[in-house]
Amino acid sequence: MELSSKWSLYLHYKDLGKLYNDNIEKLIDISDIETFWRTFNNIPKIYDIFSDGVNIKKIKRVNAIPCAYSFFRDDIFPCWEHSMNRNGFEYSIKNGTDLKKLHNEWMDCMLQLIGNNEPIMSHINGIRVVDCTKYSSVLYRMEIWVDNEKYKPDIEKIIKNEFNLSDYKLLYRSHKNIKETI
Repeated sequence: MELSSKWSLYLHYKDLGKLYNDNIEKLIDISDIETFWRTFNNIPKIYDIFSDGVNIKKIKRVNAIPCAYSFFRDDIFPCWEHSMNRNGFEYSIKNGTDLKKLHNEWMDCMLQLIGNNEPIMSHINGIRVVDCTKYSSVLYRMEIWVDNEKYKPDIEKIIKNEFNLSDYKLLYRSHKNIKETI
């Protein structure tokens, strides 16, 4: 079954010696539900690759520390400078310790995003799940990236109701004046 939009899955690495874009690897393009499930049933889960504050995990193939997965519309690269992200924003939630819960919430959000045809959903560019752990300070974050700030109230309702994240405090960050080191 074809999806209404084509999506791309990226894996981000934590290598301070490289530029931001050089730490992003596109894993696969997803245009149908079968590819979605085949992909997510076979890639490492976030609880298998994110740090737990004690063990730093590496992807052996590239000898790099993973720090995020991004699931974005196919023509949108997961960086603030991309033309579809530049005038937008992100809402994020923080999760201190429960990686399995965060993994399930991330999966639920992606399923809502690919399966919901409400016009407002087309303004969500993608969802990132990020390992922000530093040493023994464990912190994980999920970000919902949106193309334009004028949709802020509508997207907040979707996140709380459709994505079932009403128990979390939503953190807002505009992309207008933020720059990554490309």
